[in-house]
Amino acid sequence: MDHSNIGKKLVRSVTWMAALAVPIAVSILDAPSSRAQSNQVKPGAGARLKFEVASVRPIQGNGGAGASKGPDAGAERGGGGPPLQVDHGRFSYTANLFDAVVRAYSIQACGAQSNCALLSGGPDWVKKNRFEIRAKAPEGTPDYTVGQFSSGRAPELQLMLQALLADRFNLRIHSEKKRLSVYALTVGKKGTKPNFKKAAGDMIHRQDGTFVKDTTLFFSRKAPDDPSIHLVVKNRSIQEFVDALSRMMERPVLDRTGLKGEFDFTADYDRDADAAGNLALVGPSMFTAFQEQLGLKLESISALVEVLVIDHAELPSEN
Repeated sequence: MDHSNIGKKLVRSVTWMAALAVPIAVSILDAPSSRAQSNQVKPGAGARLKFEVASVRPIQGNGGAGASKGPDAGAERGGGGPPLQVDHGRFSYTANLFDAVVRAYSIQACGAQSNCALLSGGPDWVKKNRFEIRAKAPEGTPDYTVGQFSSGRAPELQLMLQALLADRFNLRIHSEKKRLSVYALTVGKKGTKPNFKKAAGDMIHRQDGTFVKDTTLFFSRKAPDDPSIHLVVKNRSIQEFVDALSRMMERPVLDRTGLKGEFDFTADYDRDADAAGNLALVGPSMFTAFQEQLGLKLESISALVEVLVIDHAELPSEN
């Protein structure tokens, strides 16, 4: 893989985890570095924006016509439903309620995983039953992309999803501080290394002739059987970087570097052969590489972080 040409092909800010061949958006808003979920939209924040039209349909286990429709239907076993789509005000999304709350409130450190420590509470079915949501935003709503919504940069769309969850699921939540095991990213005692630099402001030439800032952030492998991982970050804040790490690791990552602005850096290390999925890309070798190649240190600590708690949720009524 020619890493020098990859950035030119990226029009949107996307992380490519070549080990899994799965693209995930990582661009997010800047926010205070003391928060584990950098741009979480708090309960009740903002005006009550609503979708113009919306439908919610349960996805039944294995798609069988006779599948149980009760709270324990376990629809996640069957799959189905439309993928996440955001196009000219039209929104479609299939997920369980837990993951929908993660998206609606932009809990960045959760990604979309149902075992996230930053969201708790609710009946058992919130993690089991999947629902197909289709909706249309009012005229004049910004034309967001899937990447913007997934990475918490679609505030109007997120507020509309919050309103839908409150209306159709009778969802009630609150935020509180909780002490959790987290990782803290700090600058090493000897400072950052030459490989860690202030952003150069590189641009990407798009097919329509316009230029956009190259906001690359990806982990890649040269070949499936190659154990080495190549990390490239361009024009990114440290907060954006730790949010990406949080979505890949088993616990939140806090920015304790005190570094402001945007940066360019690369690192090379070996994947964790004993781990599966995203964890293979953030194994022990990465911790050493950060210290030796970037002058940054990841350490495990206990800290108070903001979490959301589901106080009440009900299965949605028929459309």
